[in-house]
Amino acid sequence: MGAYSKAHRDGTLTLSAQVSAVDGSRHVTAHGTGSVLTPETLGRRVADELLAQGAEMILSTVRQRPSAGS
Repeated sequence: MGAYSKAHRDGTLTLSAQVSAVDGSRHVTAHGTGSVLTPETLGRRVADELLAQGAEMILSTVRQRPSAGS
């Protein structure tokens, strides 16, 4: 999982996010633009888009994997 955001001089904030399977077999991405005054709104909108594309399934698979130290 990763995300990158950037605040722009015009008061907008852009956000790009991705969720990927550990083996790279599946990934989903989402992008959005919002106001720097309401970053939570933008974050939720992008997260909802990721979930709609199947991010929860990818994350549940990652959560089930044994850790490297186990």
